[in-house]
Order: sequence, then C-alpha cells, then structure tokens
Amino acid sequence: MVDHGVAPPPLRDTRSSVSCSFVACWGPPGCADKRRAPYRRAHLDVERLLHENLRAIEALMAHRPDDLALIRGIADACEECVTRLLPRTPPEYGVCHGDLHGGDVRFPKGHTPVLFDFDSSGCGWRALDIGVFLASHDWMDCTPAAEANRQQRLAAFLEGYSTTRTVSDSELAVVRLGPPVRHIFLMGHVLLYTSRHEGFHWANDDFIGWHMKWFRAWADRGRPEG
Repeated sequence: MVDHGVAPPPLRDTRSSVSCSFVACWGPPGCADKRRAPYRRAHLDVERLLHENLRAIEALMAHRPDDLALIRGIADACEECVTRLLPRTPPEYGVCHGDLHGGDVRFPKGHTPVLFDFDSSGCGWRALDIGVFLASHDWMDCTPAAEANRQQRLAAFLEGYSTTRTVSDSELAVVRLGPPVRHIFLMGHVLLYTSRHEGFHWANDDFIGWHMKWFRAWADRGRPEG
C-alpha cells in the first residue's frame, strides 16, 4: 500500500473522524443491513469471541485452576449480559469491522478518514465492535490514568458515532464489556494461531501472569452492571 496520508489529527478532532470512518465504511445508516447477498464470513458471536478462545486458554491453564476460574467467571458474566440485553437482529447485530482498534484508520490529506483491514470482519454485535475501540489503547495498562484516557477516547468516538446512529442504553452497557471480551479473544487467538508457527514455548507462566494482571484488575474494579 502506498501511504499518501498524514499523521492523525489530535484527539479533539477524532470525535467525528474516527467514528464517521467506521460508519462511512458501510455507507448510509442501515446500508449494510439491506444488502441482498449474504455476508459470507464467520459470525462474531459468543462462540467466536469467547468459547473457542476459552477452550485454548483452558488447555494452557489447567495447572492454575483459580486463575482459570476467574477468567471463566468473567466470560460467563459477559455472555449472560450480552445475550440478555441485545438481540441478534439489525441494527444491534450486523456487519462489523472486528478489529476496530484505531490503527486501521488512515487520515489522507484533508483528514477524510478511510477504514481498512477487514480480515476480522463478520456479523456481530456492533456494541462489542465499539468495545474493541475502547479496549485497544494501551490495552494492558491497568492504571487509572490509562483507563481515564480510554474513557475520554470512547466519549469522543460516541459523540461522532451518535450523529449517525443512536446507541441505546443496552448497547452502552455492552460496550463497557468490550474490554474483557477483547482480552479473552486476544489471549485465546494468540494461543490458537501463533502456536501454529512458533510452537508453545512462549506460552508459559509469564504469559499467563501478564494476562492475569489485567483480569484481576478488571475484577477488582468491579464489573459494569447490565
């Protein structure tokens, strides 16, 4: 890819640009939901986001039952909340980018944003897609300052996003669950796919401990109520 872009604008300008790039990717509101041809990608449902990754995590963590129980408990709580609050029908459920971490946006001259890299796309809950954005900045930093920064970025994102599509209270509750769902997905995803090329020598207690620091911090902060 030839890069003709410039550095992204500062945060104060991203409130519309990043979110509108997400919306513009699918065209006018509801455009993707009205497509005639089926979207032939795996669904970003609880099986894809949680279950298959938990199976990989469980195989690695049999010797740490207490830590594994904490991750399972977080996954169960997220699944219960998401499936209770949101239907699997549009507009809450539909085509998603799947990896909306902010680095998949280019700001060419004029700062007209372009969203790219759809390797992880599929139909899923759009609130969890926004949750990926919430989870991604300094994703392993558990400090209050980092969390405040993520919340500031989320507020800017939602301000722009809501000019095109209203996000319901139920969806906002699910957005808040985006970080633990994302962390479970990434931990399992690395185990499932990186190991095919590099083996499992790196998947040791240091790897587990790195992730458990985040999961314990999430549990200690208290989970958002849905």
